[in-house]
Amino acid sequence: MHLGVTATADRADEDSLSSVFESVAYEYSMWDAMKAPHPGPYLCRLTFVQCDLQIDLRGIRTTGGDFNMGDLEERITPLVDSIANAIRQEIGTRKTLVFTPDVGSAQAIASALRSLNFEAEAVWGNDPDRERKIRQLHSGKTQILVNCALLTEGFDCQDIAAVVLCRPTKSRPLYAQMVGRGTRIAQGKDNCLIVDFDYLTSKHDLVKPTELFDGTHTDSEMLDIAMDLAKKDKTLALDEAIEKAGRIKEERAIVRVKAREREMKYKKVSYDPLAVCDTFGLPWRGTGDAVAYKATEGQAKALKNMGIDNPESLSRTRAKTLLDMLFARRKANLATHKQVAWLLKMGVDAAEARAMSFENAKTKLDELFSRGRK
Repeated sequence: MHLGVTATADRADEDSLSSVFESVAYEYSMWDAMKAPHPGPYLCRLTFVQCDLQIDLRGIRTTGGDFNMGDLEERITPLVDSIANAIRQEIGTRKTLVFTPDVGSAQAIASALRSLNFEAEAVWGNDPDRERKIRQLHSGKTQILVNCALLTEGFDCQDIAAVVLCRPTKSRPLYAQMVGRGTRIAQGKDNCLIVDFDYLTSKHDLVKPTELFDGTHTDSEMLDIAMDLAKKDKTLALDEAIEKAGRIKEERAIVRVKAREREMKYKKVSYDPLAVCDTFGLPWRGTGDAVAYKATEGQAKALKNMGIDNPESLSRTRAKTLLDMLFARRKANLATHKQVAWLLKMGVDAAEARAMSFENAKTKLDELFSRGRK
């Protein structure tokens, strides 16, 4: 028997763990940790802001299921000054981690932030001075640490209160790892701010903040609604946005159901024997309830098969008259009683409607319904 424990069960390479493990014994999501009752919560709440700065990612190659790092560097490096000023505007005094796609952009952004009077450093995998820089972040001497592919896993600094994502990704596990660096609980820390940018892509392939909670009790419609809410209100925590999105989705569903109910009532047309006779101008003689001999079982069955309601109320004579007329129209390939009823309902002249062929009636109705929808 094997027991596996992982913080990122979903993998960027899409390799399944089912070949090793047969079932999930227990799962504890970010949502669970953030919403846990006393003695929880165990992770801090997340807020989100998207900066107006547009970074065009269209045409960037994909390598290993994610954006090509060289292509990302070329798109992001020319915007370093604008990125640094966006960070300055959003983070205030928060202790911050910035994620970049390459060493060059990490160094450039750190330099730009220092010119804006922040205590900022860049750090990367083989940086000979990385231990000192990380210690200074922990101690508070450094406010912002800009890193390239270094602090995504296993890094723990509890008072990180802002995570800046200058490294867009298609990988949900990587996104969760980056944001996760700021989810630790710390004294005096109310939440962690996620700072993202207005990345332009040719497809909707970027991971969004609300997708951190995907797979719990959410769906794509709720996540999209929550994302819009979070963009409009910087003070709204992401868990609050998702809860509010759930209420909005329920309200929309109720509206859609009511609309369908009204539509069905509007479209309902009676096809009882009297209405069919009226449709074709077929006169009845005598009173409606003077039925000496009721329609036979065969007559009633044939009329029901032709969509006529309550044929049992007819006499044999009236049932025969109605069947003869309907069979004669079918043999002549004329419009059905339902088609004629709709044509009359939509204002077509009675004589014209009754004389139409089945195909002409179908074409005319399609035209009328299409015009009505417009």
